[in-house]
Amino acid sequence: MKGKIFILLWLLFLHLGNVSFEDNPDDCKGGCRLAPGAAEILLIISSLLGVDSQYLRQSLLSRVMQTSKGYVVIFNFGNIFSCIRVPLKVHEAQNARDALAKALYSRLFDFIVQCINKSIPFSSSSYYIGVLILQVLVCLNASFIH
Repeated sequence: MKGKIFILLWLLFLHLGNVSFEDNPDDCKGGCRLAPGAAEILLIISSLLGVDSQYLRQSLLSRVMQTSKGYVVIFNFGNIFSCIRVPLKVHEAQNARDALAKALYSRLFDFIVQCINKSIPFSSSSYYIGVLILQVLVCLNASFIH
């Protein structure tokens, strides 16, 4: 069962990397839209995550900005906030996609470390397992690699 979960998570990361964006000529605010074929990939990702595909799409294509005057009123612990959805440009949407992948990867890594720590009897063992993840591509500039 656990092996299937990890396979699904890796499939999620692979599909998430295939989501691409393009400029939306119909948007007068300079926003972007999903590139052709990306909507089907987004459906797969949303089913793997167990979230609504429209919510995921909206989260990748726009951000919420709080203002003193806005269009949507949100009640949060007795406070009233107004917010506006701002469409993202292509590079901003790519950054949002990458941030989602990094957050999911971080949670997966934390879960793996937690499972390893629970399985080691620290009080009676002098051995330990160290996990080191090198994210070379994140640290180096992509133009340096090519």
